[in-house]
Amino acid sequence: MPITAEILYRLLLNSETFFSDRHPRPKNSVSNNNGSGLFGGCVNSSITGNTIKANNGSGVVFLNAFNNRIASNQAGGNKGNGIMLIYGSNNSIAGNIAGGNGNSGISLLFSWKNSIIANTAHKNFIGIFLGNSSDNNVVASNKVESNHLGIQLSSSINNMLHENYLNENDYSAFDDSKNEWDNGMKGNHFSDFNWQCNEFSVI
Repeated sequence: MPITAEILYRLLLNSETFFSDRHPRPKNSVSNNNGSGLFGGCVNSSITGNTIKANNGSGVVFLNAFNNRIASNQAGGNKGNGIMLIYGSNNSIAGNIAGGNGNSGISLLFSWKNSIIANTAHKNFIGIFLGNSSDNNVVASNKVESNHLGIQLSSSINNMLHENYLNENDYSAFDDSKNEWDNGMKGNHFSDFNWQCNEFSVI
């Protein structure tokens, strides 16, 4: 999925709110916008407790975001992604609910050394997506269920995935690169497979 300057411009132009580290977004409701609900970049901030739903683009798009806590948000029913991170590092994405989005519940592009932990991604086209050289991330203890595809890793390496619960997805997971599906002690739970896995390619 190439991200061009035109795409980024349209995301910004059609977004309800642009936010930054000077204008974090706690506990807001953003819905029914022509483009993305929230768009911006921030550093050392907390983006928590927002409800972002039914937007024609993605729910929230973080661009150039570093050292942030993105937690306890609800991103649902957006035509694009629920929560999307582009060019970001050292962010904690935790305890969010992303459901019923037209693309991914949670999506990382060109992003590294982030943690995606204890989120719920359900009834999206893809539950959790890492692509375009999104390397060295940790994806753990997420509930990923009732998506067309549970977790997809594309052109991204050295990610660690463990203790995720992939339940009742049409397809559990797809991985075309070198990633670890085990932390050395625990793997992942697949409702269609009664085993834990390490270094699998496609399910």
